Amino acid sequence: MDSLTFITNKGNRSPKYGGNGGSYSIETLPEGYRIIGLFGRSAARVDALGFVLGKTVYKYGGYGTT
Repeated sequence: MDSLTFITNKGNRSPKYGGNGGSYSIETLPEGYRIIGLFGRSAARVDALGFVLGKTVYKYGGYGTT
């Protein structure tokens, strides 16, 4: 992984973190899910980055995650 940029559901972008090489893909979350955690692997650099998703549930007028 050479660089990372976060984009919110409202289109806001974070600064680009990292270098200028490599390719990228933009992933979107499945409908009704949100990020509740993340994990990764590294040696000299970050080799992998993943996200833990939770399904948003609406209960008693509020919301939570399962």
